Amino acid sequence: MKMKVLFLSLIILLSVGSLPSFNSTSNAMPSGSRVFCEEVTATWCIGCPNTAEALHEIYKSDGSFYYVAMVTDKNEKAADRADDYNPAGYPTSFFDGGYSVVFGGKSGTEPYQNAINECRSRDSPDVDISVEVNWLGGASINVSVTIDSYGSSYQGHLRAYVVEPTSRWNDRDGNPYHFGFLDYAFDEDVSVESSLVKKTVWDGSTAGYSDITRDNIMVIAVLFDSEGHTSYSDPPDNSHPFTAHYVDGVAAASPPEDSPPSVKLVEKPPSLTGYANASFKWEGKDDFTSADNILYSYLLSGYGTGWSQWGHDTEASYDMLADGTYTFMVKAKDSMGQESMTTWKFTVDTSPPSVVSTNPSDNSKGKDPFSPVTITFSFSMNRTSVSHEISINPPIDYTLVWNNDRVLAIYPKDHWKYETTYTITISGNVERDSGQEMGSPYTFSFEVASADTTPPDVLSTYPEDWGTLRNKDNITIRFSEPMETRFFRKAIVVEPWFSYNLKWMENNTLLVIVPKFLPPGDYTVEITTYAADRAGNHLKNNLTIHFEVMTPKVVSTSPRNGEQEVPVSTNVSISFSEDMDKESVENNIYADFHFTYHWDGNTIILKPSDNLEYGKEYMVKIGRNATNVYGIKLDKDYSISFFTEEPVPYRDFGKETPSFTFVIFLFAVIISLAMYKKSK
Repeated sequence: MKMKVLFLSLIILLSVGSLPSFNSTSNAMPSGSRVFCEEVTATWCIGCPNTAEALHEIYKSDGSFYYVAMVTDKNEKAADRADDYNPAGYPTSFFDGGYSVVFGGKSGTEPYQNAINECRSRDSPDVDISVEVNWLGGASINVSVTIDSYGSSYQGHLRAYVVEPTSRWNDRDGNPYHFGFLDYAFDEDVSVESSLVKKTVWDGSTAGYSDITRDNIMVIAVLFDSEGHTSYSDPPDNSHPFTAHYVDGVAAASPPEDSPPSVKLVEKPPSLTGYANASFKWEGKDDFTSADNILYSYLLSGYGTGWSQWGHDTEASYDMLADGTYTFMVKAKDSMGQESMTTWKFTVDTSPPSVVSTNPSDNSKGKDPFSPVTITFSFSMNRTSVSHEISINPPIDYTLVWNNDRVLAIYPKDHWKYETTYTITISGNVERDSGQEMGSPYTFSFEVASADTTPPDVLSTYPEDWGTLRNKDNITIRFSEPMETRFFRKAIVVEPWFSYNLKWMENNTLLVIVPKFLPPGDYTVEITTYAADRAGNHLKNNLTIHFEVMTPKVVSTSPRNGEQEVPVSTNVSISFSEDMDKESVENNIYADFHFTYHWDGNTIILKPSDNLEYGKEYMVKIGRNATNVYGIKLDKDYSISFFTEEPVPYRDFGKETPSFTFVIFLFAVIISLAMYKKSK
């Protein structure tokens, strides 16, 4: 009975305790375009296992996410690729060529998933990439990459990463990396008009990996855009810039265990053709069946004939095709009866070309005297025929520039004459590149605006007059209209002199002065009245900007100087105004407690080795010999002091109103005693 009483008391006591809380999260993967990540890592890196684990967790549940582990201390080519990104530290994950960056070994998948979602939200060119890998025996694989551009021609860079899904290298925790980079099968610029096929044999023995196995090799083919964008490898501090080339396509493939034959079209018509005939050639390969023994069957959908008999033909031709859309299909079959197929869709359109649009449009007024006239045709044109069949009235000297085979720009030698109406005629003899003539001439007219006599104004500058600048900052000047950029250096005077480059942006309205290095001090930049707009109107007055290049400073600390009641478990953080030479800072920090430290961007965080003492004053000092990355010292010594919290005093519950929990406790004791007496 005593045990029952004690058990009942325990139940009552537990019933008034706090209930545990439960959190439920959902990690559903949104659908979207394929995203690629380069994980810059090293086997010695402490935080790298966090990144490796998170990326692989996402990969296992997201069929359109691919990544490679660039283990820089084991692979020179991985280290060279990492240098392209100017990493601030390890690990750093570069998504879609630097469109999004995750700096550091973040725990959990959320920051990486956010970066993937950000990449999926951007627009990209209408281009696709596919890759096929076949095992050739020994340590060799055959790699075939196909790139299709469905819009205008595409300029980019192809990298085909040869990786081991289970890497030969382990991270710091002793776990093997996933998709560890070995070598490139392709690493080259590509130009794609409609379709491009790249093939190679990658030999693992030549690359230094003679022990690769068929079941642990993969190729991830990635298409990077040729256009560069400024990005940073250390968000949100953004102190380590690099040129990002965004990813426009990614595909991956491994050698199949027993794959059907591969078949590729090596000759085909363009996706849009003006010819009534079409020819195809193809070739096939197989793991075990020789090329001479592979069988083929083909069909032109829309032509009215069925599949051909299986045979060894590797080409087919069709004549007098009517205008319309067709799909050519060819199947390959190996000696085991396994089949594969490839297709090509194309349109036959033998209609004459026409002018789709002009800029300016017909009968428009107020044409900018300095901008070109553009003419857009409905098809790719024979450039020679067009250049001989254009007339301009009144006559003017001009230059023709093709933006692509459909868009022609006409640049006047100097500028279109003010307040003049021009008529441009394109003869009906101009031809498509497939030979069809336009037939009827096309004429349009436009009136040029009056002469510009208004001088340009300066709308804004950075820094403002008597402002401040950091060593790494650029100087920008925004004008009210496009400026004449030739010989603009003659309009710039800097005192004291410093080396710089000029960049023009936003249709030559934004001037960026890029100093190579600015030591601390006072400077003056003057834009003289030599500066003029495109019409030759000069600035009315000289523009003068005075500014000071600041020395590095401590911008904030936590705790603040003089702060009271600081928890004894606190960390001390010191934030600087710019990128610091970390070693110089570490050598010039003094504190009256033992600590370890780490960096978070421009902030150094001191972690006391043990909890601080209660009710004590502490001091931290940063000596002025700490420098930024350019070797510039702090403007002065910095020091902070703070006071830790007082210890929690002993509480005499006899002098306080009993808490609810204590009342329940007494109630439980009374019930227990009553039951105990009754049992006796």
